[in-house]
Amino acid sequence: MKFTLSLLMLLTFIFSYHAQNEMKYNANPTSPEWIKLMYQENPNPGLVIKQHDAYYATHDFIKNEHTQYFKRWLRALSREVSFDLNNQADKNYVKKSKILRSSKDENSAWSCIGPYDFDIDAASRSYAPGAAHVYTVKRCLTNPDVMYAGTSTAGMWKSTDAGLTWDLTTRNLVLNGIFAIEIDHSNPDIAFFESGGNLYKTTDGGLNWSIIGDVSFQSQSHGVKDIIMSPENSNIMYLTSNNGFFRTINGGDVWTEIMSGEFQEIELNPANSNMIYT
Repeated sequence: MKFTLSLLMLLTFIFSYHAQNEMKYNANPTSPEWIKLMYQENPNPGLVIKQHDAYYATHDFIKNEHTQYFKRWLRALSREVSFDLNNQADKNYVKKSKILRSSKDENSAWSCIGPYDFDIDAASRSYAPGAAHVYTVKRCLTNPDVMYAGTSTAGMWKSTDAGLTWDLTTRNLVLNGIFAIEIDHSNPDIAFFESGGNLYKTTDGGLNWSIIGDVSFQSQSHGVKDIIMSPENSNIMYLTSNNGFFRTINGGDVWTEIMSGEFQEIELNPANSNMIYT
């Protein structure tokens, strides 16, 4: 399964490119070989993935800054990745990727579920109106039929039938990319997202959206990458942004900075939601 996942990620960087400046961490003498290779100048993708797979074939996977960097590094690799076919590791991965692309599994067919409409006003905000891609999708834990999808230039979309049909909920808002969404665990009509430096909240299922946060929080332009709600208390939420790691204890009215700096993702320990990873 891990090997298949790595091949799929390999195909991602063979066929897609999204330039991204990513902060590197530091490897140390005791780091696994794949980490050392990944942080080298001009790392060899095929060799890094091979060493990554070999390491986790005999070790438990533990999420950390290196595994997160690995994930984002693969995502950002160029469409024009140049493989050295004289290098056996590269040669093997190119061969396996071609086999994977040519193979078909009748039990894993994909079909488009929309949205089929688009925000025509995006023409003023994008060089390719209507060609928006989806950055993030969130599904309600208590009502799996309710889903929200955040796009690059086409706003926030909502489905109430598990993705069969989608409706635009932000037609009257001028928005940029939406990277983070959270839905209230106890009430699917309450949801949150960030776009254009502002944090938005709805209490009526997306019919209306309001900018939330105290004056100090709103005075900063936040590039929010993740929002997560406490499973025990829907008034407690955490978010990561380019300005820091924040917490609210009153449903988003006031946000307190816990740590300064730039943060990407959040995870709560499933056995203890007070233990937070970011």
